[in-house]
Amino acid sequence: MTPMIPACLAPRDVSRPKVSPPPNACDTHAHVFGPAARFRYADDRSYTPPDAPLEKYLDMLDSIGFARGVLVQGSAHGRDNSAMLDALAHRPDRLRPFHEALVRANPERLVWGGDWPHPRVEGEMPDAGHLFELFQLWTPDQATQHRILVTNPAKLYDFPN
Repeated sequence: MTPMIPACLAPRDVSRPKVSPPPNACDTHAHVFGPAARFRYADDRSYTPPDAPLEKYLDMLDSIGFARGVLVQGSAHGRDNSAMLDALAHRPDRLRPFHEALVRANPERLVWGGDWPHPRVEGEMPDAGHLFELFQLWTPDQATQHRILVTNPAKLYDFPN
């Protein structure tokens, strides 16, 4: 028998704040989900979110007066980033991906952590090689890769260079 995947509640209606945020305020952690008819959820997900597509997220930002947002891949879509990438492609003026922003802003403060042996109780185990390939895609500059993989860990953990 297939286990029941719990469904998340839908987001609440957003109330407009009494005091507006400063210009160019940014929500730095959000997800877009679905619509499921277009962007399937992973079969091995641990929850089923309600559809929360780009248009609903932008409506929420507008309601609270935020100009910008940073998207983080939600695990309900598994390794399929197409919902997030589609949202980013439609609104590059307002949205950024978390990983790109993090690398661009703080390469001197990042180190690689593979999290092996990937302790998990549900879903497919990650492939460390695939994770490293994602890092390389997100960090195409060789000097930045070297800083994150070699220089920063050597400094932090006092390894000889």
